[in-house]
Amino acid sequence: MKKFLLFSLVSIIAVFCTGCVKYSYNIEINDKDKVSLSKTQAMNLSFFQNADPNFNEKFYEGLAESEAEYNKKGYEVHEYNDGTYTGMTLKKQNIDFEKAMDDLKEDFDNQTSVFSIQKTGLKKQYKIHLSYDLKQAMDKMSEGDSQSALSDNNDSNYSTIDEEEGVVSRTKETDPETGEVVETIEYENGTVVTSRYNENERQQFSQALGAGLGSVEGLKPISELTIKIPKKATKHNATKVISDTEYYWDLAVENQPVKIMLEYEKFDMGTLGMIISVLVVLAILGIVFNNAKNGDLNGF
Repeated sequence: MKKFLLFSLVSIIAVFCTGCVKYSYNIEINDKDKVSLSKTQAMNLSFFQNADPNFNEKFYEGLAESEAEYNKKGYEVHEYNDGTYTGMTLKKQNIDFEKAMDDLKEDFDNQTSVFSIQKTGLKKQYKIHLSYDLKQAMDKMSEGDSQSALSDNNDSNYSTIDEEEGVVSRTKETDPETGEVVETIEYENGTVVTSRYNENERQQFSQALGAGLGSVEGLKPISELTIKIPKKATKHNATKVISDTEYYWDLAVENQPVKIMLEYEKFDMGTLGMIISVLVVLAILGIVFNNAKNGDLNGF
């Protein structure tokens, strides 16, 4: 099954042109501890049109496939276009607070990120600790590309059925003597094409070019997070405070990964309700006991 996932067609170019991509995350928690998520994944198509006149057609074809896959996962999928970036926005609502990481693990490090609630007396402490790496997010979005899969997994052998027209199989092996990758492509008509390249040199070139373009104004990536909570935060490390209950992080800063920390407190209404109920019962029993002592139960 083809796994386009929006960026797989241009995974190499996306590394080169880091400013071509936009990732925007919005998390909103209501007073009932339910979470609404919104994730925008988009590209500046103008960067790619000159390189490939058919790029838009391929992009929208892949976008439709991605929309179908995310619909199956329970997301509302909306097309996104702000005049510069084009892509999709994924939305999901009514998620339990402590299960929110299940829908964020594609983008945030699931090993060190948590949505947790701790009870302390009459209060609940809410902790949102996230870890985000922009490069890893880009790599995950392009995981359907065979080249990315090879370099990410460091496999010495890799074989897959390629969906490129006329291709029956594509096999990659590492030459133990030279360290070069040997790629063999077999076509339906029996033609076999073999090519060799140095994977380390390719990766170094990609990293150098990506770093260079990333330092140029206008080519820097856009990656941002906004979290809205029902109470004012007791602790946070936000890039910017929008309001007492809304906080913003720039995720495209130089120092990666980015650590996000947000904490707030609320009264534990369940425990508070139980205490009030017990006090009411004790008050009623006190009245009944007092009336019974005075022989005036009918008065009660």
